[in-house]
Amino acid sequence: MKEQTQNDPGFIKNVITGDETWVYGYDIETKRQSSQWKSVTSPRPEKDRQIRSNVKTMLIIFFDIKGLIYYEFVPTGQTVNQTYYKEILIKLREKIRKKRPDQFQNRSWLLHHDNAPAHSALSFRQRFDDIETIKKNAVDQLKQLKVEDFQHCFKKWQERWDKCITSGGDYFKGD
Repeated sequence: MKEQTQNDPGFIKNVITGDETWVYGYDIETKRQSSQWKSVTSPRPEKDRQIRSNVKTMLIIFFDIKGLIYYEFVPTGQTVNQTYYKEILIKLREKIRKKRPDQFQNRSWLLHHDNAPAHSALSFRQRFDDIETIKKNAVDQLKQLKVEDFQHCFKKWQERWDKCITSGGDYFKGD
């Protein structure tokens, strides 16, 4: 893909990428987020130990450099198997036809999907007690994303290509 992008700078505009992520009811505060200034003689502040909520749902999302194309929440108890994934791809194809008609018509779009198990998570600082509330808040966050956010994502992806090639194939997660 790196070579193709170098040969054709417009190539990346045709890439549609996707992934899946768990969406939890609340965020686990990192040590850095919860750090605070203290004097040398003052005691360490006590921290509550937080665990992820059992209230969670899986989100599958597809987007390109211009923005969001399709997302779907996986129903509770549903396994993302070949049959279910094929249904998602059929829905995605229809969304591409509606949202990117030129690319659909001339078949210039290319799907890149990391179909590895879910390995990242969207979280919220607020606790939610039910999946419907989590879904609503996740959708609200998705709608707030700007074109620049998607462009930044593709830029970072290209930087990881360079790292991967330079290192001889090592995998690099996003920053």
